Amino acid sequence: MWQKIKEHLGFISIICFYLVLFVPFLGQVHLFDWDEINFAEAAREMIVTGDWLNVQINYEPFWEKPPLFIWLQACSKKILSELESKIGHRSVKSEIHTTVPNDKPTPKPAHAIG
Repeated sequence: MWQKIKEHLGFISIICFYLVLFVPFLGQVHLFDWDEINFAEAAREMIVTGDWLNVQINYEPFWEKPPLFIWLQACSKKILSELESKIGHRSVKSEIHTTVPNDKPTPKPAHAIG
């Protein structure tokens, strides 16, 4: 077991460093782009009004963007509640899962030459 830990010590230290620097500041930074703000507001208003077919911003129709991403965001907020910490922790988990290397070797296809 210690041999495995020693083999992955660099990676483990990067993950710990990432968690120390990133996790404590979740929710501290405001949304950046105009689109992020509008999508978050439209998703919030969908949940508040219960109107999932008409995208609204400031309770006025919003037709500048297609609604698929807003629907996904509203569903995510509805499922996880509106707690920013849960949404933030979900993004941390997904970032760690995409960073963790897969130890299994990729098999060669049967039709590979060489």
